[in-house]
Amino acid sequence: MDGAGNVLHAFIAAVFAGSRHPETAPVLLALVREAGTDPELAQLVKTFTEERRVLLRKVLTRGLERGELRADPDLDLMVDQVYGVFWYRFLLGHAPLNDEAADRLADSLVGSTRRP
Repeated sequence: MDGAGNVLHAFIAAVFAGSRHPETAPVLLALVREAGTDPELAQLVKTFTEERRVLLRKVLTRGLERGELRADPDLDLMVDQVYGVFWYRFLLGHAPLNDEAADRLADSLVGSTRRP
C-alpha cells in the first residue's frame, strides 16, 4: 500500500483501535444505545459522527488532490463504507475491528479508486 492507502489505513486503524480501548468502547456503546431514546444524546452522536466524517473526507480529498485516486471517486460513499463497516462491526460484534480489517478495507477502497 502507498500514498492514499497508507494514510487511509492509518486513519481506519486509529478509528478501529479506539473502539477496542477498554475505557472508550463501553462508553461509546452506551451512548449509542441511549441515543435511541434521548434526543440530546442523539444530537451528540450525530455531531460526533459528522465531525469524524468531515475528517475522513479531508483525508480522501488530499489523496485525490495528490493524484492518488481517480478524478471522480464518490468520496461520500467511501466515507459511508468506512463508517458502515465500523458501526456494523462495533454494534453487532460479528467480526473484528483490528489492523488486518483496517488494511483490507483501506486496500479495497483505494484499489477501487486508484488512478490507472
